[in-house]
Amino acid sequence: MDVNVPSQRDACMEWTSETTHYVKGALETRPEPRSGPADGEAQCLAGPAGLCRELGPRAGADIGVVTVEIAAFSRILPEIDLQAGYEILRQLAEAVREGFARYFPDCALLRLQETGVAAHACFFSPRSCPGDGGGVLASFSAFRAGLSDTLSRRFTHMAGRHLAVDIGYARLDAGSGEPGPHHILKALCQAQCMGKNEFDAERCQLHQTFERLLAARELDVRYQPVADLSAAGVLGWEVSIRGDAGGPFADPLLLWDFAVQCGEEASLDRVFRELALAHLGTVAERQKLFLPIRHASLDDPAFAPARLVAALERLGLGPANVVLSLSETSGPGELSCLFERLEAHRAAGFELAADDVGGGASNLLLLSRARPDWIKTCPGLAEAVEANPFKRVMLETLALLADKIGARMAVGGVASDLALSTVASMGVAAALGPHFGDPACPKSETVGELPPKASFDILGGVARQCSAPIGKLADECLTVDTQTTVDEVKELLGERPPMTNVVVASNRRPVGIVMNYHLDRRLSTRYGNSLFAHKSVTRIMNPRPLLAEATQAVEAVARQAMNREASMVYDDIVVVDAEGLLVGTVSVQKMLDSLAQVQVELAKGSNPLTGLPGNMAIEQEVNRRAKIALPVSCVYVDLDHFKVYNDAYGFTNGDKVILLTARVLAEALHGRPDCFLGHVGGDDFVCITPRQEAEPLCRQTIEAFARAILGHYSPEDQIRGAISGKARDGTPGMFPLVSLSMGIVDCAFEIPFSTEEFSQRVAEVKKFAKTKPGNSYVRDRRAPLGAKV
Repeated sequence: MDVNVPSQRDACMEWTSETTHYVKGALETRPEPRSGPADGEAQCLAGPAGLCRELGPRAGADIGVVTVEIAAFSRILPEIDLQAGYEILRQLAEAVREGFARYFPDCALLRLQETGVAAHACFFSPRSCPGDGGGVLASFSAFRAGLSDTLSRRFTHMAGRHLAVDIGYARLDAGSGEPGPHHILKALCQAQCMGKNEFDAERCQLHQTFERLLAARELDVRYQPVADLSAAGVLGWEVSIRGDAGGPFADPLLLWDFAVQCGEEASLDRVFRELALAHLGTVAERQKLFLPIRHASLDDPAFAPARLVAALERLGLGPANVVLSLSETSGPGELSCLFERLEAHRAAGFELAADDVGGGASNLLLLSRARPDWIKTCPGLAEAVEANPFKRVMLETLALLADKIGARMAVGGVASDLALSTVASMGVAAALGPHFGDPACPKSETVGELPPKASFDILGGVARQCSAPIGKLADECLTVDTQTTVDEVKELLGERPPMTNVVVASNRRPVGIVMNYHLDRRLSTRYGNSLFAHKSVTRIMNPRPLLAEATQAVEAVARQAMNREASMVYDDIVVVDAEGLLVGTVSVQKMLDSLAQVQVELAKGSNPLTGLPGNMAIEQEVNRRAKIALPVSCVYVDLDHFKVYNDAYGFTNGDKVILLTARVLAEALHGRPDCFLGHVGGDDFVCITPRQEAEPLCRQTIEAFARAILGHYSPEDQIRGAISGKARDGTPGMFPLVSLSMGIVDCAFEIPFSTEEFSQRVAEVKKFAKTKPGNSYVRDRRAPLGAKV
């Protein structure tokens, strides 16, 4: 636009006390220009309160704000001619007023307000087509193009140095309520940020779309069921939000990323919470809503515990029905304080979840500080877990960690029957992912048939234990006696790594341990060196180190180590012999590495469908019982007519029948002491039980299987009690429904017997069992294998 050359009268204006008010800005009042206001619509009212009074009657209306600012003018103002500076300020105010009238003819100027030194804001509302973001953006684009370069060149000439004029736009979002100071400040900040960047009309249009979605609450809330792997039902739902399917924010990640970039994260999260609760529907007493929480919402008054509890009570829910989930993908600095800031919510009864564990930037020490009630793993850890022993070990380790810190674990990203059965075999509490259906609204009330939970605590955990003695891992260590001083120990450790230890011993019997990092911490306190340097090492040692006898199993020692106080959990383990004399020390890292290696080897032998121990673990279990001469019964389980079923109903349904078999066996073994369940392969299973438990186990299994198998047939086949198919030799015919054949072989282990003898006896009993029609079991009535006769 054309800017008038200043008149002689204006050029000679003096720097008066009024000018001081003018330059202060920052939402203060500038005295009326000597020439009076340009029009009746642009009035100068005092401060934010005046703005709120002016804009308040338009609550809920579409209000925009355009900001015009000379960049860094307050910094250079003292360095330029006083009269030139005042003239620049006067011309800027007039150019803004005149430019708005020229370029925004379809908008009503509600307020022209100073917001700082050489900074003005025009608050306006479209006279027609409220919410027509395209028209407003076109006007803004012309306004910016007409003023920015023209004023920059003129003011640079007047000041004798480069001056840039920043022009930005934002929408004042007060929802349906009256605009408050925080709404005004937020819009001003957004507009000023835009002014400092290159104008992107497409991005501005996207921002308009986002704000309309937020204001109209036209967002799509969906619920993903969380399967309860313990009780075989719906534990709860994880809720997510996205824009409409045909819009630019159909992807939830894009929606949240854009909200963060626009400074609207807390606003979107507030609307998200309200919609998530509004559409939730009925929830059983023990079911839960996993509600993701954003960092920006922690300061939102609407997120305060009392208000959140009140909102739940209006829906007939309580804090026990909600799990607040915080993503591990937050930066480490953020996540370290998030759970601490949520202690008031925990005290009010809400549970807290560490979400996306394994896919973010936090660490295990952070989890120990956070003490979450739930650990939810990132989806990537469950991807192809049935074929990846390393992922399996990672999930099993996290499950063990969750158990040790008193948390429950939910595995995300479960996408197939195989992945689900593998996860279920780890004994975790819950699972969620595409396998249970797409997120939907209204929420799904079922999760389909779940596989057995092959918990090794129930089904004979010894098959998964590392039986190697801890003594094999022990290393030689530095030792001192009780008379050694602290400064002598410090000199002995010298430049050694922080995890180095010194064992304090008396007559080769350990009485304490000093870890280098504990020593550094004690001596680095204000008076630490003066207090301890010349004192006996017994003053600062840990007098209760974890002592492990060299013959103890590694896994047993690991459990003791993880149950220590948090400050000592990474201290080395002191290994002694049967007489209590020092053998060496074992680091926690070395012990866990050893366990992980064993788990990898065992995982390689696990059945990928059911997750049950495979041939390697079965053989180890039989050998273990043989070594202790513990009489047992080996129950071999086989499915009859399974090939015909597979041909008729397909491999997917065939896998479901195998999973059904595993589940009924696991349920029958539940509560029976000293039992083991393994999956030989295909449709063959083996149970190892005390002799007196074998026949009751068979009867319970057959009864449950006979009831459940009917659900895997069509109604017509159920009525017929048979299906059409071909035998193994290709002969067509009608074949009975799938049934169980169970053969019991007793083993005494009083005297050795060969593998060939064992295999021969098993084959004979299985063959005899399969001659019985329907579900049946038989017991070998001959003398037990390995019995003295």
